[in-house]
Amino acid sequence: MRTWQWPTYFAIDLPDDWTIEERAGIVEIEPPSRALACHISTARRTKLEPPTAAEAEDLARRFPPLIGAPDISVSVLTLSGHFLASASFVERRETVDIRWELRVRLSQSQLVMWSCDAFGPRASGGEWRQALAVGASLRRPEPIGLVARLAHAVKGLSRKRS
Repeated sequence: MRTWQWPTYFAIDLPDDWTIEERAGIVEIEPPSRALACHISTARRTKLEPPTAAEAEDLARRFPPLIGAPDISVSVLTLSGHFLASASFVERRETVDIRWELRVRLSQSQLVMWSCDAFGPRASGGEWRQALAVGASLRRPEPIGLVARLAHAVKGLSRKRS
C-alpha cells in the first residue's frame, strides 16, 4: 500500500499496483484489471454557516439521479470537524447491473466526493474489497510545506497549458 495525497484536498491509501490519474479536476483510480473505476472530485464550500449532517446527506443524494439510479439510503457519520455521508446502490441497465459505492466528506471549507463503480460480476471479489478499502481511507491530507504547495500548483498550471 502507498499513500497518495492531493495537497490541501485529501489523502488516500492505494494498493501499490493501482494507477491514479488526475484530469480535468477529477482523480481516477483503477486496479490493473481495469474491471472497476473509482473517482474523486472536490469542490470548495462557500457557505458561512457550519456544515450539517443533513447537508452532507443531501449532497450524497444528488449523485444517483444524475446517472439514472433510484433514490438511495444514506448514512452519515459525524467526525472530527466534518461529516461523512455513505451509500451503496445498484444502477440497473438493460443488460447489466452496475454496483456503486459513494462517500461524501463535507467540512467547513470543502466537499470531497469518492465514487466507485463495477459492472456485473466484477462488483465482488478482491479488487472490489480493495476499492472499498481505498474509499474508507479517504481523509484530510497531511499538512504540507510551502515548497510542496508551490510544486503542486506549478504542476497543475503546466497541465492546463498542454
